[in-house]
Amino acid sequence: MSDMNEGIFSGRIAKVEVRRNNDLVIANLKLAVNYYDKKSKSEKPLYIPVTAYGKEAEAIEKYTSVGDQLLIKGEWRPNEWQSKNGEKHYELRLSATKVIFGRKKVIELVMLSLILWQTCRRIWDRIYHSIQWTTFWMRMICRSKN
Repeated sequence: MSDMNEGIFSGRIAKVEVRRNNDLVIANLKLAVNYYDKKSKSEKPLYIPVTAYGKEAEAIEKYTSVGDQLLIKGEWRPNEWQSKNGEKHYELRLSATKVIFGRKKVIELVMLSLILWQTCRRIWDRIYHSIQWTTFWMRMICRSKN
């Protein structure tokens, strides 16, 4: 079974910065997602670094502002850099492949459908691989009998 490198998050824009590099538009943002902290027994924000490119970045620049709700699907990518004083830094960023704008209910429905799709895909992969494995062993058994 292949590895899976995906993240799906629903949250609010905490910070957004859009820049243009020649013809490419790049949007760097922090997506605030709440999580439950057991120690303090309360919800706290978790800020997820996200980078969007091209059309997604243009749409973020045009149609959103701080506080707007987004659903972002993407792949985790490492980001390494060195500061001016020589310190090395490392972080994981979500590289957005799909950005959905909207209300909370719409985003929840889309998120559920994406999760359902991923689950169905994983089940299908397991069934497909088990069929291939069974077919392989059946061929081996038939060959050994001949």
